Formats: sequence, structure tokens, C-alpha cells
Amino acid sequence: MATPAVSALHSVNSAINDVLSGYETLKDRAQSEILGIARDLDALHRQHAAAIQARLAAHGEATDDGSVRGTVNKAATTLRDWVGSLDADALSFVRMGEEMLLGVYDSALKNWDAADGPEDRALVAEQHAELDARVKALPKS
Repeated sequence: MATPAVSALHSVNSAINDVLSGYETLKDRAQSEILGIARDLDALHRQHAAAIQARLAAHGEATDDGSVRGTVNKAATTLRDWVGSLDADALSFVRMGEEMLLGVYDSALKNWDAADGPEDRALVAEQHAELDARVKALPKS
């Protein structure tokens, strides 16, 4: 049975993969106003996912977490593109996805037993701080 720390790593990994699914479509369809933001956040999430997946692998765990939300993120991005364009107005969509991801990090950290995987917790806390700073720096939509 997975420890609470490993379960938290899986939750964060799944959420990151879900957000990355949305960015796959967004990067292909976004207009220049938002493309730089999408590429920057996508790169950050890929870096975070690699680090989380390395920790999961070190625990002997599978790293291919994802959920239905990833498919929904991809579909919502495509639908938004069909209805209009993925321009600066899509920034609210990006911000919402990032804030949902921050919520997953918050939940993982809040429920983490300090004695269970302190190195893993430190990684998750560091990633949360990085993402929080990026979200706060997003232009206001």
C-alpha cells in the first residue's frame, strides 16, 4: 500500500499531467498574445512533472498518472478555439487551470504527515512556491 507521501506525489503528478494535456492544444492554437505564457507554463510543468516522476520512480511507483480532467482540458481548449480564438481572453482559462493545480498542491501539502517523505514534501513545497509566483505574475485579464 502506498504511503500518504506517495499518494500525494501521484495526486500532484496526475494534476500536472492534466494541465499539460490542455497546454498541448493551447500551444498549437494560441495566438501570439498568449503563446509565450503558454510555452513558459508548459515548460515549468514539464520540469515539475519530471521531478515528481523521478521521486515516484525512486519509490518504485508507476509515473503515468492522468485523469479524465486532462481529456476535458484538451477538449475545452479545442472548443474555445472553435468558438473564438485563443487570444488574451483565454488568459482567464489559463489562470483557472493554474489555480486548480495550485489547489492540488495545497491539498497535498496540507494533508502531508511531516514524518512521511520530508524530501518529497520539500520538492512539492518548492514547486508550489514556483507555480504560485508564476500565477501571481500572470497579466490581469
